[in-house]
Amino acid sequence: LQNYDIKLIATSNNSCKDSLTRTLVDVFPQPKANFTSADSACIGTPISFTNTSNGFVRPITQWNWDFNNGTTDVSKDPNYLFRTTGTFNVSMFVISSEGCVSDTATKAITIHPYPKISAGPDMFVLDDGQKTINATASGNGLSYFWDPAIYLSATNILQPKVMFPEQDITYTLGVTGRGGCTSFDDMLVTVLKLPKPPNTFTPNNDGYNDKWDVKYLDQYPGCIIEVYSTQGQLVYRSVGYGTSWDGTYKGNPLPSGTYYYVIDPKSGRSKIAGYVTIIK
Repeated sequence: LQNYDIKLIATSNNSCKDSLTRTLVDVFPQPKANFTSADSACIGTPISFTNTSNGFVRPITQWNWDFNNGTTDVSKDPNYLFRTTGTFNVSMFVISSEGCVSDTATKAITIHPYPKISAGPDMFVLDDGQKTINATASGNGLSYFWDPAIYLSATNILQPKVMFPEQDITYTLGVTGRGGCTSFDDMLVTVLKLPKPPNTFTPNNDGYNDKWDVKYLDQYPGCIIEVYSTQGQLVYRSVGYGTSWDGTYKGNPLPSGTYYYVIDPKSGRSKIAGYVTIIK
């Protein structure tokens, strides 16, 4: 504080003068407004604002915040959640216990969006094949990572290839945009293993090996199975593999012997041909 002598001089129209001097004792400095906060955040993340203003010789009793979006606050250290993306010039000023008003402190706060992503639809991949994941992402300054890395051609690109998978697996795609905002999505890869038709079966109703069970064929929706006699007669045909062949034709048991099959698994796999022998 500093004392000031204030002198008032009055002069009449006849040039007569008089003066009065008084000492002004309580003159307070203007408070200095200031605050700290994060410079940016992802949308949906509250930001903590910490008042660091200085009232100098008198305490600060009022805080006035403006978040540049029509919202204000009078808390000392508010937490605020911006509900839209963009850059907001947040300002605040304070008032001391003596009613002294500070200057205004301003800081630009940027609210970043999360990337919009899709890891792609679940898909089937041949165990001896490759297929590209149809993932999509939009945003700015994007980087990518896939987890786990097994069977993938790369983990830091948007659309890697799944290569020669040995088992079903769920992949997680993470995409990071500006401000470190990261979005996640999952997709499932189902492995289509090479069908393994047995070359014999014994449809004698003893409860053992009574049907021609083609291993892994049930993984192929829309597959076509055809079985022919040695004379070229079609004795069995199925679209899809809901039920294994029981060695009959039109409900009647076929005789022992060799039959030829053609299996079209579809789903990108070539046809499989061979023979199966009915033993009784």
